[in-house]
Amino acid sequence: MDQKIFWNIMKETKQKSSGDLKRQVVLVEAYLWNFSLAEIEIFYRIYLAFRILASGEKLEMEIGQLMGFSDDSFDYFKAWLIAQGEDIFRKVVKDPTQLQNFLRGNCQLEELNYVPYNVYEAKLGRDWLDIPGKGDSEPYNITGYELLYLDDDENKQSEEEMRLH
Repeated sequence: MDQKIFWNIMKETKQKSSGDLKRQVVLVEAYLWNFSLAEIEIFYRIYLAFRILASGEKLEMEIGQLMGFSDDSFDYFKAWLIAQGEDIFRKVVKDPTQLQNFLRGNCQLEELNYVPYNVYEAKLGRDWLDIPGKGDSEPYNITGYELLYLDDDENKQSEEEMRLH
């Protein structure tokens, strides 16, 4: 499991679900059943890293202005954003004003947050959080996003340095 596989899962499940978010969650879960427990944990850590990357203040303000979200709703929105795939994720995280180009219907996907836990627990036969160290997993060290979310006001970086890798 790595970032490429993670994003391929999101891309394939989005295509196969034809925009049905609940169906996409079921498909992601089905994909994860094919992976080992260690790979499922890495999937979760990658997912966690992208949720953190999508936690910027500018994005939260943009979604708040467009949709009036609460803190919980913003968490569910981040799951939806990840489910849209890498291209949309990158565009929106880099420039939150792009979000308005992608909003269609429901843009919350709380259920995706639980998929790695559910599959892991079902395969293992016990609760993920009962396993020492599983409740405090570290985010995966994602690559290719290093300069994606720098704030010009705080980081006086040149436009060239702000480009995606």
